Amino acid sequence: MRIVQITDIHIGTMADKPHGIDLRDQFLRTLQKVMTVHPDCIVISGDLCFREPSDEIYKWIGEQVQALPCPVFVIAGNHDSQSIMHHYFDCDYHQDTDEIYFAKTWLEMPVLFCDTARGVISENQYHWMEKHLELVQNQVILFMHHPPAYCGVPYLDTSYAFREIPRLQDFFKVVGKDIVIFCGHYHVERELLIANQHIYITPSTFFQIDATESEFKIDHHRPGYRVIELDARGTLHSTCSYL
Repeated sequence: MRIVQITDIHIGTMADKPHGIDLRDQFLRTLQKVMTVHPDCIVISGDLCFREPSDEIYKWIGEQVQALPCPVFVIAGNHDSQSIMHHYFDCDYHQDTDEIYFAKTWLEMPVLFCDTARGVISENQYHWMEKHLELVQNQVILFMHHPPAYCGVPYLDTSYAFREIPRLQDFFKVVGKDIVIFCGHYHVERELLIANQHIYITPSTFFQIDATESEFKIDHHRPGYRVIELDARGTLHSTCSYL
């Protein structure tokens, strides 16, 4: 099975050209490139919107992905509105906590799509994750917007990291199962091994951040995406590509 992860597309209005970048064009060119690898599905892991979330932006994105020949799964990022986006995508919206989270199974592998958009996770979602993780035999895949750990990227680690890292790390360690996590948010490509977690951070289709600087600095503008290969034995391979 081949999965493509796209993240941090930051689509704005037709007039928005931040840093001189046509975000809609970069997203469409990324989708066109992604289709050449013939994915079985695509995951967009948050920050669909640039500044403010709106019906128009989600409608436009929804129209693009609905035209694709494979399923597209969408989760929220910190620039999104779950109460708006769930009208335009096939996702499980939990009105009580205003979160989007749901589970799938790929080749008998449990896959959880989590909501970290507010930088924290609700108690309801922690209980939901615990229930699903208790059923895991060996390995589970998680998609979330924020990395669940500090990643050695000073600008993001200092000001924009997930706000409950110690609690989430304790939660994952108690689970005791192998957890493979795919996330975005940091606008860099990273791979980390922490306790029982293999964490992959996927680059943005907007720009990539200079991971060595403590202040905001763009490294380059090449859109990136991740290809994940999963076989029936549960073996997983992952690589990033750039346009």
